[in-house]
Amino acid sequence: MRKATPVNATKKHLTKKEKEERLAIESAFTKSGDVEITPPEYLDTVQLDAFKFIEQALREAGVLSKLDTVTITQAAVSICMLHHSNRQVINVPDLAYNDKFVATHERLVRTYLKLCDELCLSPQARAKLGVLVANKQKEAQDPLLIVLQGDST
Repeated sequence: MRKATPVNATKKHLTKKEKEERLAIESAFTKSGDVEITPPEYLDTVQLDAFKFIEQALREAGVLSKLDTVTITQAAVSICMLHHSNRQVINVPDLAYNDKFVATHERLVRTYLKLCDELCLSPQARAKLGVLVANKQKEAQDPLLIVLQGDST
């Protein structure tokens, strides 16, 4: 199954009605201007810093949603665990030869990369996000589109 592509980044031809419907649905989930996200109380200070960093980055990109709270929390915890794992192998290099440690570390890396993709934190996801932001700005500033939509302000 192919990944869903945001309407502004899709190469597929959509009718005006299809595009409007998809835009309405997508924008309902990304009203980031006034979204209030509260991190869980159980996060430690390092995890809380990671949570706030990710939240701020998504807010500035205009893609933050209340639905992201759990994913951001999991990313913050995963980042902290991965840092801890990295410090362990630096302090005890022989851990690099321990099969259980290596398997756990590899799972942490895979989890981290998956969460980065989900939160648009990977280079590829940011490129897609850049297309979305550029298209959104282009549509917002297009005088012809403004006239066609009947908004002459």
